[in-house]
Amino acid sequence: MKPSDVSTMIGVSSVTIRKWSNEFASFLSATGAGGDGRHRDFTETDVRVLKLIKELRDGGRTRHDIESSLQNALDNGTIDDIPLPESSAHVARVPMIPTAAADAALNVSNNALLREIAFLEARIQEMKEERAVIEAQMKEERIEREKLLREIGQSRTDLLREINEAQSALAAANAELELWRKGRIKAE
Repeated sequence: MKPSDVSTMIGVSSVTIRKWSNEFASFLSATGAGGDGRHRDFTETDVRVLKLIKELRDGGRTRHDIESSLQNALDNGTIDDIPLPESSAHVARVPMIPTAAADAALNVSNNALLREIAFLEARIQEMKEERAVIEAQMKEERIEREKLLREIGQSRTDLLREINEAQSALAAANAELELWRKGRIKAE
């Protein structure tokens, strides 16, 4: 528990709780004693110790008497016999929102979340269907592209063959022309 919670339960200020935590640290848990920049976090036993300190202070007991009483209570195990304070008498325990209104608000919120989930699930399904269509289109386009690449490859091969044949025919014609010019063959 925080010092402010304990101060409300016991009926003293948070400053007093912190002061007693330092003054009687040896009787508190490590988390209740605080120190070294740590936040205090009181256990139920710490609250019982602080309640006993308040009762003894209210009775006019000295610090030495309080330390002796605390040591006896801890040694004898009677510290656990001290009842925990319920809450401060001036703090009302009234819910901030009527239970029915809170339940209705939760139901409205839950219904809105369920609608949102249903919408998102429907959108996910739509996106899966769109993805399937796109993947099918991509597959068709890939097949068509591969077909075109094969056709281009075949056309290229055919064209290269025709170029080679034309070059061979041209070379033969050039050779025949050269022979004619040199007069080795006669025109027909």
